[in-house]
Amino acid sequence: MKILIVDDNEDSRVYLERSLKSQGYATSGADNGESALAKAKEWKPNMIISDIMMPEMDGFELCKNIKSNEELKTICFVFYTATFIDNKDRELAISFGASEYIVKPVPPNEFFEIIKNVLKKYENNKLPISPQIEINKHELNERHVHTLTKKLHKKVSDLEKEREALKKSEKNYQDIAKNLKESEELLRNTFEQAAVGIAHLTPEWRFLRINNRFSEILGYTLDEIKEFTFKDITHPNHLKSYIDNTKKLISNNINTHSAEKRFICKDGSIVWVNLTLSVVRDEFGEPRYLTSVIEDISKRKNAEKEINMLAHAIKSIRESVCVTDLEENVIFVNDAFVRAYGFKRDEIEGKPLASLRSQKNPPEILNDILPETLKNGGWQGGIISQKKDRQEFHSFLSTSIIYDQAKSPVALIEVITDVSERVKLEEQLRHSQKMEIVGNLAGGVAHDFNNLLTVINGYTQLLTMGIDKNDPIYSQLEEISNAGKRAENLTRQLLIFSRKEIPQQALLKMSKIVVGIEKMLNRLIGDDIELISDVVDNFDSFYADQGQIEQILMNLIVNARDAMPEGGRILLKSRNVEIKTPILWEDDKLDSGWYLMVAVSDSGFGMTSETIARIFEPFYTTKEVGKGTGLGLSTVYGIVKQWKGFIDVTSEPGKGTTFKIYFPLVKEAHTEVEEVKKVSNFLFGHETILVAEDDDSVRNLVCRVLKMHGYSILEAPHGGSALLKCEQYNDDIHIILCDIVMPEMNGIQLVKRLQTLHPEMKVIFMSGYINNTEMISQIEKKNVAFLQKPFSPDALLKKIREVLG
Repeated sequence: MKILIVDDNEDSRVYLERSLKSQGYATSGADNGESALAKAKEWKPNMIISDIMMPEMDGFELCKNIKSNEELKTICFVFYTATFIDNKDRELAISFGASEYIVKPVPPNEFFEIIKNVLKKYENNKLPISPQIEINKHELNERHVHTLTKKLHKKVSDLEKEREALKKSEKNYQDIAKNLKESEELLRNTFEQAAVGIAHLTPEWRFLRINNRFSEILGYTLDEIKEFTFKDITHPNHLKSYIDNTKKLISNNINTHSAEKRFICKDGSIVWVNLTLSVVRDEFGEPRYLTSVIEDISKRKNAEKEINMLAHAIKSIRESVCVTDLEENVIFVNDAFVRAYGFKRDEIEGKPLASLRSQKNPPEILNDILPETLKNGGWQGGIISQKKDRQEFHSFLSTSIIYDQAKSPVALIEVITDVSERVKLEEQLRHSQKMEIVGNLAGGVAHDFNNLLTVINGYTQLLTMGIDKNDPIYSQLEEISNAGKRAENLTRQLLIFSRKEIPQQALLKMSKIVVGIEKMLNRLIGDDIELISDVVDNFDSFYADQGQIEQILMNLIVNARDAMPEGGRILLKSRNVEIKTPILWEDDKLDSGWYLMVAVSDSGFGMTSETIARIFEPFYTTKEVGKGTGLGLSTVYGIVKQWKGFIDVTSEPGKGTTFKIYFPLVKEAHTEVEEVKKVSNFLFGHETILVAEDDDSVRNLVCRVLKMHGYSILEAPHGGSALLKCEQYNDDIHIILCDIVMPEMNGIQLVKRLQTLHPEMKVIFMSGYINNTEMISQIEKKNVAFLQKPFSPDALLKKIREVLG
């Protein structure tokens, strides 16, 4: 059997809990009616043993609430009190539905026997549920006032008897008269100087007399208030209750009426009072007058209202609020605190708050919080907090002091805001900014390097065109050419990372890509590593550059291979997954929807969180010198960024690594087929071409190749020179071959000005990398002709014939 003990006296409550536990009962405790009601709803006890006088909700009101609740009304309710000992108190308790009423003290054996008998009736369903009546919260005060009133009535009655005796005995007349006068004077002084407001009323509620305090509370003099009845000054919301209870008083159905009510003052303001109303009767029992005693409780009611509003505000706010003593032991926590930290209130209240702060916090910060708060009135700063399950989260802590009326500190209040998401976003922003800076640097390096490769590879091709393949020099030139191609791949990786490369967009299927390169991937990993392919074929496709996707797979597979020097297993897996909420990755906000997820998992040595934070940086590598450039994962990063995807990396030292890459899916059942224009093999021409290129070596190579193939050439090392030559040249200029990135005036600005001078002129842009978003968009849409550096002489000549038609 489960028994709930309700008593605001902790010693009494704990003693009763332990005593009942020794008898084999399961017990729990509550220190007031309100918390007991909540615990009863949750715990469902078989019996409640409750005191009567308690804060917030007394025992009578608790009993009423239990018995009026359909789920709880069968619980047997026992009162256990040392204060309310009258039979009328017992009758009141039983009328509320109490099963038993025990008056302290009771010997333990007798107490246990009573409890046992009540529970036996409970098990046999023999406990009746009594009708309910309205609970009077101030019954204890009413009884006290009622006692005073009865004593006053008794004194008046004694005086009346003395008067009668005086009439019968002339001998004692003077003494009795003197005593009577003194008693009347005493009563009058008591009436006038009482600390509470007192008024005498006719049974029709008109004022007979009022004391000074009554006048002070309501603002009326006796002459003024005689113009009104008691009903006239009563607030409309309390009028019906007042009339009903006054009628019960006069008809002798109740002895006193006490309640908290509002009255209307002379100036129209409202005052809260604690009212006690009783009736004085004559020797025949007829009402002579009513006595009204009022105590001004406006300050208390306002304080209660303020406290209730503050309590509601603290309970409702989303931040975690904790009140502690001056040694930071928890006194109170709000609902948000309970939700955030995962503790129940009884698990945390009374415990030191330091247990909720992670040891990862610098000791100097943790040690400064309390002394700084007490010294300066508050402390603010970021700390790492710790939940019940030891999970940690970043939080912002603000502390302040609670003072009493004497301005002495009595407690501390701490407001904790979970800022984990903000810290994560700030970290992502810093990482994104760092990657952007490095990306721009990589793009700049690629631009200069591509100019060099254009010259190196171009002249190498020109040399091989004039040498027999059997000549030993030819093989040496081929080695130079192969090295140049490898260098092209290296700069291409830099451009992919910096997102400056112009991709070849197509609608792709991952299953077809994997089938096409699976043999190559197996050759890359060697015999001691098993590659397992779990790629699901489906109707959904995604936009990307096929070469770039192949490069992603190869880079990830090679990294996985290098993480397993003693062999192991690599799993290549793809699935369609639905992302139900938008994703914030780096500086991009990605929409919810369906994505292609391709995952590469290995059983290698894994990575630490510090390593994971840096793996996408170009040139960062954990491999030995000569074993890698550090561009593999930065290339993957750039490609994924370019195609609006995101990357998720999970790894632990000794537990392997999984890279999951997501690309947005396109719900289309067809694939795009790009038209390939046939270019004539005849690469010679006679047209006039303006070559605008600031790199002398590149410009010299281009002009030499074009002149060798019959074209007329105008050279310009920068935009100003190109403008001057166009102004001075009177014939047609068929094409301008223009570098995009040039000092003073870039290629885009130059072309806009030249087309007004030679509108017939066609344009071919060339560049090692592009930092103009609009230009990239135009190139991707194929609205402009473009040559990506490094290019070969053949590619240059074909592009010119393609543009000229």
